[in-house]
Amino acid sequence: MASGKQVVVLVKQQTARNTPATLSASTDALLILQDDFDVGYERERTRVTQLDGKLNAPEVLPGAANFMQSLSVGVIGSGTAGAAPRFAALLKGGGFAETLVAAGSGITARAEYNLAPNPGSQIGLSMAVYSGDQLHPGADVFGTIDIALATNSLGKLTFKAKGRLNGDVSAAAVPNGTFVRRLPLPGSPTNTSKVRIGAVGGVTYANAALSGGTEFLMSSYSFSSGAKVDYQAWCGGDDTDISDAEPTIKIQCAMSASEYVAMCGRDKAGTGFSMGFMHALDTAGAPAAGSSWGMHAPVAKITSIKKTAEVNGQIVADIEASLQPSAPGLTDAVRLWFL
Repeated sequence: MASGKQVVVLVKQQTARNTPATLSASTDALLILQDDFDVGYERERTRVTQLDGKLNAPEVLPGAANFMQSLSVGVIGSGTAGAAPRFAALLKGGGFAETLVAAGSGITARAEYNLAPNPGSQIGLSMAVYSGDQLHPGADVFGTIDIALATNSLGKLTFKAKGRLNGDVSAAAVPNGTFVRRLPLPGSPTNTSKVRIGAVGGVTYANAALSGGTEFLMSSYSFSSGAKVDYQAWCGGDDTDISDAEPTIKIQCAMSASEYVAMCGRDKAGTGFSMGFMHALDTAGAPAAGSSWGMHAPVAKITSIKKTAEVNGQIVADIEASLQPSAPGLTDAVRLWFL
């Protein structure tokens, strides 16, 4: 891993498949976290063994290679109400569809993202990773999205990707990137709301706000898009695709004994629950334009529920669930929004 001072990552969504975008250090530089950073490529190889009467090792011939990338960014709003954060390119490369909502009468400006992987309509990213005076170029890059937040830990998005190599790894000076510097916030009593949990349809989302359900203290949350990213080499070319998203969440929260029993009842009945929360609130615990973000899931089916401890008379429950849309054919299995 190169040190943070030696790494600049440029990323931009392409306008079409197999058409790399033109990247600029002044508009496409992404401010990444130093942890979880890795870049390289994976090459297929063919072994050739020819019998010549000697105990010689086989020849190994290089074949197709694909771009590989893993990085993390802090999750925070863009700083401008309703504007997409720069790392939103990663969300779009991870199968999320973007909707920018302008402010209006009774309408809150926001950028919304719904997980909606449709292989036929997905367009990947172009990336240029400068690390230690080396350039790793990628095109048609897709990846999985993982988001994590916990008490005293930053909200973090991790993008693990594959793509086509857009040229060879080469020597290149690290450019001077122009970054949007936004400081992510850790989970805390004031920065983060309680998590709302209710029956399916009980916690609702509208106009960048959550309503309904019961509020619970939460110590950690994680989300995984569960998308499948494929690289395929052909005779005459190669391509990548994203499909088969199986989104999941993990929540650790505090609840009473009766509330825990009710959650176990949902598990047994297979009825599931709905949930949502917000983060990066202002000092008064209210949503802040340009900073706050939230997550909503209308249908979460429990796959595991465990009582892990008792703290101050409350049960600490670890809940894992798979996410589903509110109805077949819809794309609301998970919604993220940024004010």
